[in-house]
Amino acid sequence: LAQAILIQEVSRWPTPQYSQRVIHMAQGSADDVGDVPAARLGWPKRAFLTLAFFIQVIMCLVAWALPKADFLSALSNDSILGPWATQAIVTSYCITPGSWRPSFSNEHFLETGELDEAEYAKASIYALLYGLYSSAGEVRHMNGELYEFTFNTWGIHNVDDVPYGPEEPQRHGKAAYHKLASSFGQVQEYIRSKPENSVSFLEIGCGTGAGGNLISSEVWPSLQVYNALDMQAAGIAKCRSWGNPKLNCVHGNGQSLPFENRSVDIVIINEAHIAESSIGSEERAVFAELVRVLKPGGFFLWGNAIPTRIWRAGEAHLSSIGFEQCGSFNHTRSAVIARDQDHERVKLYLEQLYARFWIFEAPVVGGRCKAVCDALLRNFFRDVGTDLYQRMVTGYDSYMHQCHRLAVA
Repeated sequence: LAQAILIQEVSRWPTPQYSQRVIHMAQGSADDVGDVPAARLGWPKRAFLTLAFFIQVIMCLVAWALPKADFLSALSNDSILGPWATQAIVTSYCITPGSWRPSFSNEHFLETGELDEAEYAKASIYALLYGLYSSAGEVRHMNGELYEFTFNTWGIHNVDDVPYGPEEPQRHGKAAYHKLASSFGQVQEYIRSKPENSVSFLEIGCGTGAGGNLISSEVWPSLQVYNALDMQAAGIAKCRSWGNPKLNCVHGNGQSLPFENRSVDIVIINEAHIAESSIGSEERAVFAELVRVLKPGGFFLWGNAIPTRIWRAGEAHLSSIGFEQCGSFNHTRSAVIARDQDHERVKLYLEQLYARFWIFEAPVVGGRCKAVCDALLRNFFRDVGTDLYQRMVTGYDSYMHQCHRLAVA
């Protein structure tokens, strides 16, 4: 680009031999302007030539550095992105090869947002998402009220608007947490049989801690402690901002839990990025840790929308390591209704989010990059018509709430 600008400008100079010499330099066929007298060039042209040279140097550095900032894979669990850093990363992504992948140009992707797992790293995706949420700050709900996006969950339908009605922007995510923690009879009996302030919860993959804050303040306010653990430092930073004395926010990994043996009564995993394609080594390691930290007779409450076959494989594995199933609810239809009801809110939220980023208004790259980001984010939200939404509609994915109880040794 710098070469094109320089060549176009210099070719207009009145003295052909000088302009040709400079053009050759810009194209790399000469090292300097040689015998072009500085006085003959004039200071405006010398200034322009110097500026063009530095633009070329900067663009060479940018071309080398920016591809390394592909937000689909380059960020880590320790990344905490402020508004300026998020602005820079999204901008760099839009002007470098990361957003120009051939798969992003086809109509199917732009409509469904379908992306193969091999094309991204979940640590990077979540680091960016938390940066985006932070950058958006408070946004307006359809009723005009301000709220901050903190329930990073698809959620389920509130039957008869109970417990949360349409005036609550994040009613579906709240409903998912509320029902997972309160719908199983054995869990209710267990908690009520214990002395007040004696039951300990642990959530693996807590995100912003919004669900833990809800459960410990509204659903089971008599619990002793709600340990909220996540690999993402940005999620834990938000978790610690709730100001809830019963919420213990921990930056850690579910495969190596920083808790004592037999120290937890109830473990929750709700819509965490686990068991999405198989019960593999990561999942087996997490489940083994559950056996270690749960008290005998303790509970594992699991909620998510994952392939139906994975639920069956998960049940079989959990049974083989000492768990007994204590209840199961299929909320798939309810989850689809929730996504239908949430469509306009998601659309409005994304419009307000995109308005924060200058690059989306840029000519050429802005509109195309915005379309790519929109497809990715809508699919992450399981918005109507996206790949993850259709997987629930067809039954390939099932949104389940399951209760598993560790056998008493």
